[in-house]
This record gives sequence, structure tokens and C-alpha cells, in this order.
Amino acid sequence: MPRAQRRAQLLHLAEELFARSGYHHVAMDDVADAAGISKPILYRHFVSKIDLYLNVVDVQGALLVAAVREGLARAASAPGDGASVDGAHVVDAVVEAYVAYARDAGPAASLLFESDVMRDPEVRARVLAPHETVAAELATVLEPLTGLDHGHALVVARTCTGIARSAAAEVDRRTADDAHHLVPQLAWGGLRGMLGSR
Repeated sequence: MPRAQRRAQLLHLAEELFARSGYHHVAMDDVADAAGISKPILYRHFVSKIDLYLNVVDVQGALLVAAVREGLARAASAPGDGASVDGAHVVDAVVEAYVAYARDAGPAASLLFESDVMRDPEVRARVLAPHETVAAELATVLEPLTGLDHGHALVVARTCTGIARSAAAEVDRRTADDAHHLVPQLAWGGLRGMLGSR
């Protein structure tokens, strides 16, 4: 099997194992066994279990960021009065993208929402990186809509991203389908109220 194909296979198998059992309950032997290879071959691709885990997290992070970028692009091109992008649609697009990512990723979404290795500074940074990327991009969209400076828009964007993460974490619960539609209304309504009182 070509190296790139083997690496992709190992990432997929490790993703399934980490999502199902958590980092601490998966050994490199488990990944090697699932792939039908020896542990030395696995170590040719990933120098350690944490390296393998971080690569899996990076793949999931890239999928999340891509979903949000697609949602923001749709919100920016949504029909409206033609004058500007509607802030409620922007916040809704972010929440919808997080929820769609969680549905598509299934149990692997837990690697970005409920990682069991968050005390490790490197893991924490990598797990939070896609959320921070989303917040930075959302802040750029929110600045002209709200009149906030970049620093304040970033605080608001991080809050919206946190709300989106919470909504996405509910995907596997029965209330998720109905409740996640309330989240953007709450977030944008609160933001509009705050801006109106300035």
C-alpha cells in the first residue's frame, strides 16, 4: 500500500478507536492490530501515540473549519435586502455548520468537543485551534455588522463559537434537532440588545 494511503488508513482507524474509547484506553498496539500491521510499521508513520492523536485532531479540525467557511460563504451570499449581510444569518450559519459537522463526524466530533486529554497543553492548543480560527473569521464578518472594534468583535465571536460548540455537542441527544435552532436566535438577539444599549 502506498505510504500516503497507509497513513490515511491509520488516521481513520485511530480516529474510530480514539472516538470510541478515548485517548487513554487506546494503545498503539490496538491501532496496529486494527490495521493488520506491526507496531514498528505504525511508528514509521507516527512517532508516538500523542503524535497520532494530534494528527487525528488536526484532520477533524480541518473538517470543522471547512464546514464553517462554507456556512459563512452561504450566509454572505444569502438573498436579503441587498444592502448587507444579516447578522442573524451569520450566527445561524456558524451554529448550523457546527451541528452539521457533528452529525457528519459522528463519534469523532468528540475529539474536538470532549477530548479526554485537554490537560496536555499541546493537545489543548490543537483541539482549540479550529475553534479559534472560526472565531477569528467570524469576528472579521461581525465587525462591519456590529460596529465593534476587532478586539470586541473577537470576544463576541468566541462567545458565539462557544454557543455553537454547545449546540453541536447536543447532536447525539434527542433535543438537538429542535433546540439548536433556538441557539442562534438567542446569540444574535443578545448581541443586538447589547449593541442597542451602547
